[in-house]
Amino acid sequence: MRGKKGVRHPNPDDPPRRRANKRRGHGNFANDRPPVVGVVSRDTGAIVLEVVE
Repeated sequence: MRGKKGVRHPNPDDPPRRRANKRRGHGNFANDRPPVVGVVSRDTGAIVLEVVE
């Protein structure tokens, strides 16, 4: 058998490792850290940070 995608884990008390975007910091505005956008000026070096939804 090449891959095991779609095959249920045999023991529900021993779940497989967490994958993809389930870790902290990869959620959305409602349930995790809010996203922050930053811009740096090439001329003056000024930094602008803004929290976005």
